[in-house]
Amino acid sequence: MLDDIKTMKQNLKKEVAAIQATVRKKEEQDRQQMDALAKQISRLTVELKKVKTKAMTDGLTKAYNREAFDNYIRKIVDQNTIKNSPFSLLMLDIDDFKKINDEYGHQIGDRVLVAVVRKCTEFIRDEDFLARYGGEEFVIVLPGASLRNALKKAQRLRKAIAGTHYTTDKEKEGKSLSITVSIGASSFRKNDSVSTVIDRSDQALYQAKRTGKNRVVSEDDIESEPSELTSGKG
Repeated sequence: MLDDIKTMKQNLKKEVAAIQATVRKKEEQDRQQMDALAKQISRLTVELKKVKTKAMTDGLTKAYNREAFDNYIRKIVDQNTIKNSPFSLLMLDIDDFKKINDEYGHQIGDRVLVAVVRKCTEFIRDEDFLARYGGEEFVIVLPGASLRNALKKAQRLRKAIAGTHYTTDKEKEGKSLSITVSIGASSFRKNDSVSTVIDRSDQALYQAKRTGKNRVVSEDDIESEPSELTSGKG
């Protein structure tokens, strides 16, 4: 009788041990599956972020593209309907860009676009927003910046670009390349819409082009003569 009870206990222990081993194995399998799933989710998250970033980035210059700017400017303007979130806007255009392409070729023209973006990034803060607006035109949004501070930054940027020597394949022929930019500046005003704040910066840029290029013009400088502005850049 005692032997039977002892045997039953031993068998029971074996069964319990087998069940525990099975449970541990299942838990380990579940853990491995969860780890694999977590890694897969992490990879997919990274890939999705890359796709989103690529979709919002200009392929050549790596600045934000026009779509990204349109989304950003709408968002920052909308914020001002809830709380005061001042910002300034710089619209920058490379002077005589067509002549650069005609004389040096489109590959050099592309390098000029990249060089201008790199120079811009040296002068902007992490919170500033730089985008390629179209062609050789770029836009910089400066959150929290007054028009006065935006103009100071624009002048420093303009001088830095004009003062930089750019090498080309024609350097050995005695031809060097210098670049200048014209910049129009505006600042958000109460009851501004996306179009109005952009339009003032754009008009200031047109005036900078019309009055000699390689200069910065404030929105305050265009109010007295808006009818004289033309619609051609270069």
